[in-house]
Amino acid sequence: MNAGADIILQVQSCAQLKDSERQSWNPPLCSETFSEIGDECSLVCKDGYELTGSDTVSCTADGWNGTGGLNKIPICKTPEEVGEDFVNKINSTLNGIAANMLFLLDESVSVSPQQFEMEKYFVKSVAQAFPLSVNRTAGLITFSHVADVDIPLTQTDTCVFVDSVGNVVYTEGGTSILVALNLAIDEIEKNAVHNTTLVFLVTDGISTTDPAPAADTLKANGDIVFTIGIADYQRDQLEPLATVASDGTPNFFGVSSFEVFLRIAQYLNTTYIDENQINCD
Repeated sequence: MNAGADIILQVQSCAQLKDSERQSWNPPLCSETFSEIGDECSLVCKDGYELTGSDTVSCTADGWNGTGGLNKIPICKTPEEVGEDFVNKINSTLNGIAANMLFLLDESVSVSPQQFEMEKYFVKSVAQAFPLSVNRTAGLITFSHVADVDIPLTQTDTCVFVDSVGNVVYTEGGTSILVALNLAIDEIEKNAVHNTTLVFLVTDGISTTDPAPAADTLKANGDIVFTIGIADYQRDQLEPLATVASDGTPNFFGVSSFEVFLRIAQYLNTTYIDENQINCD
């Protein structure tokens, strides 16, 4: 009888989670014993590490589940490792196809001029990691409570695009992700050269408008949405906007500060400039 009870307990529980020098689980019981169906566990990253995957997972009859996908256990990584994950996501999305890349940069009042320069540096780094050509175009939109096309989605020369990004001027205002995504839809319809566009939304704030309908339109059109939240972003707003990748995880990245965001951009820049033999500096 006791053996049968043990078997039932095994079926109705989730595996013990693991603490490490990078991370710990809350409540502590999550890493001390098996969890029962309905239990929730949150991952806490130690200094110097960033959360990748769900911030909270729940024990279900099918295993651990969270916004990162069923049985996708979140872990804490260095900024450089997050940067490599970002590159891998783009590579698996492109997979040899011709595509456009459209960057949406937040320039609302919560973003300082120095932080806006970090956003621009990130765009330059991505463009040099994934060089432009006739098979890969790029463009740039900036947004606050309004949005503007600063660089049309027609650029095919990496260094010309990088120079153009450097010349984008900072302004400030509120935060409306909806207007940014709506303008992205218009720009793709007007200027997209290829059937698929990778849309990279970078923001540090909370949208005053509901961006979900516009994100749904982009996805329905076959475009791929990446969302990147920095510092005081709202995860439950940004993560659902992202396209879910083939491995079941959303194309969402959240980092704790602009300093970490800059480290990721620097990693992309230093790692891939030599590999691609492109240096626009």
